[in-house]
Amino acid sequence: MPTVFSKLDRVNTFGDAEDYAKLILTAPGKPLVDVEISCCNAYPSFTYNICGSQGSLKGNMGRIDWKYFKPEEAPAQTLIKTPLETPERLPAYCSEPLKWYEEPWSVKDIGTFTYASAGLYQTIYNHLTQGTPLVVTPHQVRQQIAVMEEVHRQNPLSVFA
Repeated sequence: MPTVFSKLDRVNTFGDAEDYAKLILTAPGKPLVDVEISCCNAYPSFTYNICGSQGSLKGNMGRIDWKYFKPEEAPAQTLIKTPLETPERLPAYCSEPLKWYEEPWSVKDIGTFTYASAGLYQTIYNHLTQGTPLVVTPHQVRQQIAVMEEVHRQNPLSVFA
């Protein structure tokens, strides 16, 4: 179970459902997960923005793009103890030549919801009829539920009179 920090709020709603969520999940030896869902962003650029140690992923409900480098192709790293400067003795910034790879993925023309639903039901059907492994295991679902329960424990819903 990760350590959970969360904040749920009602910003632009007239009911009792939260329209803002911030979650930060940490666990030893695991990457930090920072999730923010908000109706307040007037300039949304993409739905997903994932930053990793070897690249990033961005996307929306219809398209995902990722950009990454291969560590075996990166130059060897050495610690530089002297100030970084240009030949003209001006301050310089750290940089290295990396070969970047970019790849896209797009949802089929049938629409995101239909595509995702078909994949879910096909996975369950294959599991029940052919014994193929589930993409999401019951253990993973249980952990998601435990995180959601902790978020709601930290953010009890106030009652309107």
